[in-house]
Amino acid sequence: MERRSPHPCIGGKKRFPLARSIFLTACVTFLVLYSLLVPALSQQAADFISIDCGGEGFKDVATKIEWLPDEKYLDSGDVLEKGFVAVPATVTLDNDTLKTLANADLVQTARVFLPRVNKISPSKYCYVVGVRNTTNYLVRVMFPPRNLTANDPSIDLSRYTSRFYFTVDSTLIATIELAPVLPKTVELVVTPLDKNMYICFAPLEDRSSMPAVSTIELRPLPIELYLEGRQEIQTAGIINGWGDVVPPQAIGNTGLRTSYLITVSRLNFGGNISLPPIRYPSDRHDRLWYPAGFNDTIQLSAINATRTPIYPLMIAPDNNWDFPVEVLETAWEGRNPNLNFTVAFNLTGSRSLRPITTFYLGMILVDPDDSGGAQNVYLKAAGGSEISWAVDAPLALEGRILYNFKQTFNVDSNFFTFSSLNATIPPRINAFELLGEFEANTKRTTPEDGSNITDIAKNLRQRIDILVDTSGDPCLPIPWNWIVCSTESPPRITQINISSKGANGKIPSDFGNLDQLTVLDFSNNTLTGELPESLASITTLRELRLQHNNFTGAVPIKVWTSDSLETVDLSDNQFNTLDLSAWCNGIGDLSAFKRKVNLTNNPIKNVTFPCADDLSNLWIKTYGENPLDLISAAGDSGFILLGNNNAYCENTGNKEYAKRYVCRTSQFENFLNNNSSDSKKVIIISVVCGVLVLLMACILLFGLWRTWKRTKELHTIQEALARQDVRPPFFKYDQLKTACGDFSEENKLGQGAFGSVYKAVLPDKTVVAVKILEQTEQNITDFLNEMVLITGIKHKHLIQLKGCCVRDRKRILVYEYAENKNLADALWSPERTYGLNWDQRFKICLGVAKGLAYLHEELQPRIIHRDIKAQNILLDKNWEAKVADFGLALPVKEQASTPGSTLVASRIGGTLGYFSPEYATAGKVTEKLDVFSFGILVLEILAGRKCIDLSLTYAPDQIYLKDWVRCSK
Repeated sequence: MERRSPHPCIGGKKRFPLARSIFLTACVTFLVLYSLLVPALSQQAADFISIDCGGEGFKDVATKIEWLPDEKYLDSGDVLEKGFVAVPATVTLDNDTLKTLANADLVQTARVFLPRVNKISPSKYCYVVGVRNTTNYLVRVMFPPRNLTANDPSIDLSRYTSRFYFTVDSTLIATIELAPVLPKTVELVVTPLDKNMYICFAPLEDRSSMPAVSTIELRPLPIELYLEGRQEIQTAGIINGWGDVVPPQAIGNTGLRTSYLITVSRLNFGGNISLPPIRYPSDRHDRLWYPAGFNDTIQLSAINATRTPIYPLMIAPDNNWDFPVEVLETAWEGRNPNLNFTVAFNLTGSRSLRPITTFYLGMILVDPDDSGGAQNVYLKAAGGSEISWAVDAPLALEGRILYNFKQTFNVDSNFFTFSSLNATIPPRINAFELLGEFEANTKRTTPEDGSNITDIAKNLRQRIDILVDTSGDPCLPIPWNWIVCSTESPPRITQINISSKGANGKIPSDFGNLDQLTVLDFSNNTLTGELPESLASITTLRELRLQHNNFTGAVPIKVWTSDSLETVDLSDNQFNTLDLSAWCNGIGDLSAFKRKVNLTNNPIKNVTFPCADDLSNLWIKTYGENPLDLISAAGDSGFILLGNNNAYCENTGNKEYAKRYVCRTSQFENFLNNNSSDSKKVIIISVVCGVLVLLMACILLFGLWRTWKRTKELHTIQEALARQDVRPPFFKYDQLKTACGDFSEENKLGQGAFGSVYKAVLPDKTVVAVKILEQTEQNITDFLNEMVLITGIKHKHLIQLKGCCVRDRKRILVYEYAENKNLADALWSPERTYGLNWDQRFKICLGVAKGLAYLHEELQPRIIHRDIKAQNILLDKNWEAKVADFGLALPVKEQASTPGSTLVASRIGGTLGYFSPEYATAGKVTEKLDVFSFGILVLEILAGRKCIDLSLTYAPDQIYLKDWVRCSK
């Protein structure tokens, strides 16, 4: 990496002869300012945060930047290192690659986060960095290439996938995939949400991938440097303390961002193109500047590569100018006003990280003659509109005339150009910054919940052998794996599951402060002590599961008085005291029989049961000899189970129905008094039991055989997916069956050529769509194909795969739910109650186009869908289009995209009416197939009719939509 010291004394303008005395005076002046500048730069570097991930840290002599090891910033770093989860690694780079890299000396080490074998891995790994939440920050993260070697020789990193999520605070930035040879750098402008910034790296949903990072850098920025997005800013106005120009309407704006910026390009025109990107010490923000040379993407017609350097600009240390001195001293300049320059940009790479439509442009131009004049900037997007701005208001700085130009604009094209236009002075440009803008999530988990769950997590982390997920924000953008959060903004914590984690000690009392908690599961641990009353005091708690622990003392009274508790499982603990007085108060309105409470296998000996006799008599007098009648009147939904292996339940009289009721071991146990028996009943029961045992044995053997067969098929599919480096989440069949209401017709969303789709509500109330493929061998291929192609792909206009399920010959895919079903229903269903307006139709067309553009241009490898039709376009609640059903999709390998080579389908799949001619006749598969299908789809949306309508028998020349269009002209 190049790090440049401030320039030595350079002579003045060449057009004036310099006397020796003037030259010496300039040098002395420069040395004085340099002596002032260096301490200022050192102070600025002291505010920088530079983290050497996986390295030992060092101090850069040229920039005075202190690079620190990452141990103090990595949340739970000591636990992660001891568990061999966060391991240091070495990056292998050849010499030629090193010469071309910025930060080359920093990318040679990395911190790698490994999946935990046979254990639950954390949902994310976070660096917690203390910041000032009153300013913006430049955040630069560098990711190593794929050729990593763990410092521990026993760890083989090649066995893990290297695709993962990158998040900052509550915002998902991008899906990162490590490149084979070259590192990746992502640079952002963000505003912290509070005093800590969370920079996190999350494995994919199945927790099988391996996040890796080399460096993390934070540089505080003056809030005026990149003003709030979508403000048009030009050089008319007031010069603020940072040397920036703020228009009158922007004065008073805090400058703190509600959106993020991602760097697309930062160019130093006239720089040495033989050098890699450079950090200039005079750049107060420590940005990376790329020298702009002549190549295929930057054209310059009849213009000097670099003009004679301008004499040095002596910028005082207290003047925080946007651009470093070295950048201002070189430029591209035209010979005359009629010769314009053009800078062309390809946004495909930037948009592969995330969709970007809004951009921020910053330019600086130094007038070498101090003559003033006008220079215009002209933007043209490929196939789009043209925009031009005037830059005719010069700014004086240190006696020089500069043009500082800033603008935000929107563009959908991947290619666009900037040019000078109609200038009255020779076109010139010193520096150029282009950043893309995208919306950020400015909310964290509700402060009360966030504070409480963080304290709980710290408490648990010290007492749980298996690592507890405690990094970053509890809910956003990826929740911890032991909690469930609501979908509101800001989110609330609704469920906690610490089951079977080896937790010991006393249960934290802070749980009582989570006032939206509905489920708390601490079962199968070794927790001790008395149960806090605060747990049962949570007014929203429906399920409390604390079985198989070592809790002692009395069962909390509020278990019986809570209005929300429905299920309480305290079995297999050491409770010894039980007071049922509050339970008795619920007999009159039958509420006592609606709560499910399991207290079996507890040494209970002290029981207060004031209504036992009265209840037994009530059962006998009111309901005869069958107390079950009373329970049936309550809906037969609740129970109390104390079991029969405790001191209280050892001796129970025949007529003590109430006591016999609570001393059962199962809610299905008949507690009626029945001592009569005869040999005939014994024989009948014995025979029936024998037959049942034999039948159960047969059923058990058959079940074991089916389980073995299912397991074998599941492993076969998992291995097939693993060979493609795909490890999606797997759902249980019974879970999906329950969520779909036993796959009832009421929940059925539609029926297609490859299977049926159902609406499902998962236990955490998440609504998803469940697609059951038809049971054919061909559809097994489609199943594997769809899993391989779309697992991990995230795009606004592509349906997101949540997971899958395999059961016997059933192949099931789980997708995000589209509230407005599919486009075919919206256009043609006789049951539709709402017609699409023109704005919605345009929005749908645009969404499908963006989804296809992402598949064709931005994914690697590119994907051809092959079945674009109205039934495969889903619509969410906002009528945003999402391309679905990738069963026929084909990836386009690099060799298939070279000239002269063509991908030919082994079988023709898709839907009649949507085939392109070359696909229908010769099976040729190119992007043109999807484009042709998209054109037919647009005609359907505009015309409101199907591409083939066989009902038009009275007009056979209009059965096909293309013919109908021609007839309608």
